[in-house]
Amino acid sequence: MSTNQATLHNDAYDLRVSVGPDCIEMHLHGRQMGLCLADQAYLYRATKTHSKGLLVATGLQEASLVQDGDTLVVAGTLAGLELRHTLRLPVDAPLLEERLELQNATPDLVPLRAW
Repeated sequence: MSTNQATLHNDAYDLRVSVGPDCIEMHLHGRQMGLCLADQAYLYRATKTHSKGLLVATGLQEASLVQDGDTLVVAGTLAGLELRHTLRLPVDAPLLEERLELQNATPDLVPLRAW
């Protein structure tokens, strides 16, 4: 289900993700330690090369948030690439799974540069 804000919980963590027009905020609280582990805007950034030098792309375009059970997916476009950021808090294990996927859905090469 697509939404602007979603929360997940397991024995180890509480996670809240909010998608706004200008940023994506993530709040992660460690239950066992009683610590705030993340509490700010998430930085999505990619540097790509082109004929006139380097282009630094920050933030997701057309960002969306979908929750399906114990999984949240933030999706959007970054530097011309489709990005999927999957966060999962399995209820049967005290852990956080995180995966970032980039996909080039165009026939053109998108050359990225390391930091």
